[in-house]
Amino acid sequence: MFSANLMRLAIYGNQDIDVLERWVQDYFSSVKNYSYKPPTYIEVPYTKENFSDLIKVVPIKDRDTLEFIWILEDFEPYYKSNPGKYFSHLFGHEGKNSLLSLLIDEGLAFELSSGPSTEMKLFTQFRIGISLTKEGVRRYKDVIAYVFKYLDMLKKRGPSRNVYEEIKIVGQIKFDHKDNERPTGYVSGLTSAMQRYPLEDILRYPYLFEEFKPDQLKKVLDDFTLDNMRIILTSKEVESECTEREKWYKTQNSRTPLPDDIKELFHNPVIQPKKSKKILDLPPKNLFLPKNFEILAKDFEALNKYPKKIYSSDSTDVYFKQDNTFKTPKGDLKMKLYSNE
Repeated sequence: MFSANLMRLAIYGNQDIDVLERWVQDYFSSVKNYSYKPPTYIEVPYTKENFSDLIKVVPIKDRDTLEFIWILEDFEPYYKSNPGKYFSHLFGHEGKNSLLSLLIDEGLAFELSSGPSTEMKLFTQFRIGISLTKEGVRRYKDVIAYVFKYLDMLKKRGPSRNVYEEIKIVGQIKFDHKDNERPTGYVSGLTSAMQRYPLEDILRYPYLFEEFKPDQLKKVLDDFTLDNMRIILTSKEVESECTEREKWYKTQNSRTPLPDDIKELFHNPVIQPKKSKKILDLPPKNLFLPKNFEILAKDFEALNKYPKKIYSSDSTDVYFKQDNTFKTPKGDLKMKLYSNE
């Protein structure tokens, strides 16, 4: 590896380390080091006027989304305890007790994503993005109320060691049995990581959960407030309300302070489901975390070359093929369903 203050280099190849090192010396040792220092920023480029507002946008494509954006402290110094991944896991959970499963039951949404991004090595932007149904657009304040209710539940329940330990186990499994990536994307990601993390952690930083720190997680939770948040509703359904036009792309939009009824929903999210019997709570215990990664097949040469039918009925055919190429403890399930409905 060759590095200067703002330059990082990663080489990916199946050659031995001596060859790779020689290539680095031959091709990059003549690059001059100007000892430039990376830029530093001391002030978050947002003021209180940028927050606690409701933005409505008319898209070009027919899509309906609701976004929640919080500006939080920089998570990168805490990468070993990974609070961003912890809260991304909770908000983005899709199983029992999850926010998304209730929204789907209510007919308000069909997709949800969440996650942090670090900006300027100074702050973290945490986003929750929800793809709405047409009913969800009409009842977007109900969707807001459910998000606030889920956040309120997290604050009342507090940081969960059990949830953290499960995420930690999954992260370790993913790291131990990581698939190969496209070389160009992989080395590009490594060089970016070398700008931000110690060299010994650049391969494993996305999977690190070294220590459960409840006080740190509680502090992050407490920072999810109205004062550092904005909500963005994007839909063609709000065109009549969007009387402003953005300067460069002429996008129709409107921006107003959060209405009092939405503020009240944050402080007192009492909404109850109209259709669903589901509740909002922490994810239940994951009963499917593997402990044994032994590959049962021993004689790979004797395995079937093609998938073999192992079950058949009037409505179902099941085929199975034991992997004899990659020899990793992973499975791949594909289903094709046909219906007259």
